[in-house]
Amino acid sequence: MAEDAAQATFLRLHLKCRQFEQGRGLRPWLRAIANNQAVDLLRRNRRHNVVSLSVAARPRGADEERQPLCDVLGVTEDGVVADAELSEDRERTRWAVDQIPAKLRQVLILLVYRGLKQREAAKVLGIARGTVKSRMNKALRSLHEAFIVARRRALFVSGR
Repeated sequence: MAEDAAQATFLRLHLKCRQFEQGRGLRPWLRAIANNQAVDLLRRNRRHNVVSLSVAARPRGADEERQPLCDVLGVTEDGVVADAELSEDRERTRWAVDQIPAKLRQVLILLVYRGLKQREAAKVLGIARGTVKSRMNKALRSLHEAFIVARRRALFVSGR
């Protein structure tokens, strides 16, 4: 919960930075935001029953020992988490690649995904090898910027 409160605090700080008044202290303002986020999170969690997914619920009156939910479902916890993260990473990567301009995307796909060498990509595209290098450099910078946007989108979608 502390990590969620900290993340929400800095997200709120970023979103409300234009409202900060010059001459006021940053620490008190940041502390007030953090306090409000923590209180909101505690209130929200008090309203909802929190159930741990690492332990299966035991029926009332049952004497059997609790088992981890992953054992009950017959899956490994690490595998489920890794699969979910991999799926999210793939989705974010697809979205980011789709955001870069088509000329840059062509070079990126040929060099990275198809594994062509620069001279081979230049031949396929009918452009100079130097142009391939230049476009690849621009594609990587554009992809980096798109990943930053994709990460921000993921934070907003997840509600954190």
